[in-house]
Amino acid sequence: MAVGAIYLLTVLVSVFATDADSISRTDQGPIQCPEPYFRVLSQCFRLYDDKRRSWEESKALCYGNGLVLAHPKHPIDVRAAIVERGQKYAWLNARGDGTVMVWEDTDDYISNTNALWFHGQPGSRVTADYCLRLLSIEENMNSTPVQPLLAYTCSSTKTAAGRGLYALCELK
Repeated sequence: MAVGAIYLLTVLVSVFATDADSISRTDQGPIQCPEPYFRVLSQCFRLYDDKRRSWEESKALCYGNGLVLAHPKHPIDVRAAIVERGQKYAWLNARGDGTVMVWEDTDDYISNTNALWFHGQPGSRVTADYCLRLLSIEENMNSTPVQPLLAYTCSSTKTAAGRGLYALCELK
């Protein structure tokens, strides 16, 4: 009986020691993203800007490459990283459900009053026909800061001004 208790205690100690070791290793330095990904804080992203894509095409491209359509924890920082690569508009992993935008990977929703919405958004653009796009411009012509989130027609491959919409994938 004592041998069984010692064995169980040894197993528990090794399990907890392994978990603690992996946490400390993770916390020892910044996350490294392999090429061609770019890092934004604790996430790795890849922008596929070789051709314009709809939201569904973008989602399929990410999935086909073992990735997911991006769900950035810090959209403003991700936007800044994309602006450094040229001002590209990118699809994110959220879609309207009739009342709000919902992150497809977590089922969390984006409040319609979230401060990150572009001016006047989302309004009525929360049906399943609308998906979330990241604006990769930081200010408008009047030097007014522009918020990064915009609801846009999922089937679109370009903006009303003719700019392309691209897949922003995340390495999970």
